[in-house]
Amino acid sequence: MDAQGCIRIDLYICLYLYIREHSMKYFVYLIFIFLLFSLNIGVFSFFQIHGVIPNLLLIIVVLFALEKGAFDFFFIAILAGFFLDFYSGAFFGGYAFAFLLLGFCLNLVVQNFAVLDINWKFLAGALFFSVLFLDLFLWFYDFIILKSGLLSTSYVNLSLFKRQFLIQFLYNLLLLFPMLLLKEFLQKFIQKITYRF
Repeated sequence: MDAQGCIRIDLYICLYLYIREHSMKYFVYLIFIFLLFSLNIGVFSFFQIHGVIPNLLLIIVVLFALEKGAFDFFFIAILAGFFLDFYSGAFFGGYAFAFLLLGFCLNLVVQNFAVLDINWKFLAGALFFSVLFLDLFLWFYDFIILKSGLLSTSYVNLSLFKRQFLIQFLYNLLLLFPMLLLKEFLQKFIQKITYRF
């Protein structure tokens, strides 16, 4: 066998090992997002505060987007957005696009600006910006869809947003620390199972 054939075989072996390692990781992410989604719409729908439930998927997208050097937030943002798009009844793609854009912007800030230590003030500010961005983006997205002549089954009312924004932010802020602990547990679990294979 010539040197080129050996290199090709090594490349195939490396590709196989890479796919095997990362497919398990993304499968765990899929299960995790599905469980968070079920918890979000199942359990927390019984704990509404003035008609507001927390958005656990938004919190997890924010937490993964704030990691330096990691790009798993792309997969998590798209997957979480698709789950919420299917559930919400609004025009499809709003949540997925909003989560993707939000995660990209937050990751860009963390990668390019001097964010040395992500503390609670920074996390609270990122969450405040994220809740504000998500609500305004969904309002604008639905508004554009309606103005373009396509119909949307749910139109985000801006006056409702004004009344519920602070409650929504505080409810999500209350769950930020438990979600951070859950994210760290998930990452340790993924490290453990990927080294196993």
